[in-house]
Amino acid sequence: MSSQTFLFYHLVFTPKYRRPWLEGWSCALVAFSVSTICRYTGAHYLALNPGPTRDHVHLLVCLPPDVALASFVRDVKSMSGRLINARRGTTGSPFWGAGYFARTVGRGSLESAQRYVEQQFNTDCACIAPPDPEKTTFI
Repeated sequence: MSSQTFLFYHLVFTPKYRRPWLEGWSCALVAFSVSTICRYTGAHYLALNPGPTRDHVHLLVCLPPDVALASFVRDVKSMSGRLINARRGTTGSPFWGAGYFARTVGRGSLESAQRYVEQQFNTDCACIAPPDPEKTTFI
């Protein structure tokens, strides 16, 4: 016998002090970080969008059962924060605020959750495709 487990989460996290820092290149670095961590852990993200006020990120993700949600969020925030701070020239100061919002999403409400995340639209970030993790290296 075989079984399949799908763990869908709607995540929201914010920059420190909820500052509106999610524009253009920072959105691309968040998307790069999410796609890299997803590839590493075997997770899949279905939707990723910064909020319209550029002060928070919405992420709809499917995690494998052996990946802890807190570890996944920690890795995404850590990697993207380091990359964004290096680009801003502010290494050593935290980019992301402490904590995050997480809600489980069932199969029945998955489409509406995906639609909701996609509607959290930021025009600065909408046209920027994430860099290809296999062809891009960040130090």
